[in-house]
Amino acid sequence: MTGKLAGQILQSGFLKGVRSDVLIALASVANRDGQSWYSYKALAHMSRRSRKAVIEAVKWLELREVVHVERGRNLQTVSGRFTSTTNIYTLNLPFLEALILLTEAARKATPGGADEKWAAAKRVAEWAETLVERFEWRTVVTVTEQPPQYIKQCVFGIEPPMNEGGDAK
Repeated sequence: MTGKLAGQILQSGFLKGVRSDVLIALASVANRDGQSWYSYKALAHMSRRSRKAVIEAVKWLELREVVHVERGRNLQTVSGRFTSTTNIYTLNLPFLEALILLTEAARKATPGGADEKWAAAKRVAEWAETLVERFEWRTVVTVTEQPPQYIKQCVFGIEPPMNEGGDAK
């Protein structure tokens, strides 16, 4: 799951820069429950970013509920020394899976060649990112449960066709 999820997030075009790199790094090492426990140093190495940039990106992702972080603790060993445990990161799988579903649906529903299909995927990613910025990631999940015309209206701003009574088809 991990490599596949990371690849799908990458293909979705969701987020940019360090936030995207850190999310992809977390997804690439996550177990099937979406959990990983790599250190900031390891995530920095994997994402090719500084430790400080990774910490800031994780805080942003956590604040917007894309990732849940259970902070590590300092534990005293039997010998009296202290050791730290790593953070446990849990990806918001319902959101990420909904984002991937919408991206794939947009590609399939878009006529034309690769350029048009990538433009549609980019539009979905920008729409989802706007919602996440406003702390509304649940909307992305809700939209995937709606009919295709509603999805087009939300994501692409395309009005659904009306029947003679003035209702959406």
